[in-house]
Amino acid sequence: MSIFGSIASAIFGKKAPGATPLAPGAPGAPAQGTATAGGAPATSKAMTQAEVEAMIKKIADGQSQKLNWQQSIVDLMKLLKLDSSLTARQHLAQELGYKGSLDGSAEMNIWLHKQVMTKLAESGGVLPESLKQAGKLERKPFDKPDETRSFKNGKGKLEVVTVGDCTVGRGVFEPGWRWSEHVKPIVGTPSCQAAHTGYVLEGRMLAEMDDGAQLEYGPGDAFYMPSGHDAWVVGDKRCVLIDFTGMAKYAKPT
Repeated sequence: MSIFGSIASAIFGKKAPGATPLAPGAPGAPAQGTATAGGAPATSKAMTQAEVEAMIKKIADGQSQKLNWQQSIVDLMKLLKLDSSLTARQHLAQELGYKGSLDGSAEMNIWLHKQVMTKLAESGGVLPESLKQAGKLERKPFDKPDETRSFKNGKGKLEVVTVGDCTVGRGVFEPGWRWSEHVKPIVGTPSCQAAHTGYVLEGRMLAEMDDGAQLEYGPGDAFYMPSGHDAWVVGDKRCVLIDFTGMAKYAKPT
């Protein structure tokens, strides 16, 4: 399930400890036909943000820890017993279409909280079917990818498949490939703004952060590259890697 789907399920799909549904028409009660924290029938009619906040408050009232969920996306996710790490928030930002740097900044977190609250209200308490499909076995071969994106000057390609809610990429980077020369002209950002988590199958690649820090990766290495970097193939052999977190919009025009 997507991160946003997990948030929605925690609010709309579970009864807050000790909470009872508000009577229709009561202050803060969801509009008639919408979901409540007690699992009442729901429609896709939009809710107000006040109605969503009333449902979340029921969950908060049943917990001893006091969290600033009204303003903080981290505290909101903690309240719902969800992973609030930077990685989880980066995934959430990608799901919701955040265009800024995935660096966990105050700007990113404020945007996430606003977007989550807005989309929860827009959903009307009904979790879309696409977010309910958890536990389904899937398999997709990279030989038949959902999408193939080519780098500039024939310096490689990215084969992309989506399984569940995860977009996975197999990158083939030819000798001489460099992000700033063969991807930057496509996306138009000063440095790569995707955060990558993956595994190197063959070849070597060196990543250089905006602050100058460098690290080289080779066959058999699991890797993490934060957003804000350049990268290039090392040596005269191509580099092939699998990436699980940074491929949804990689090498796509902005």
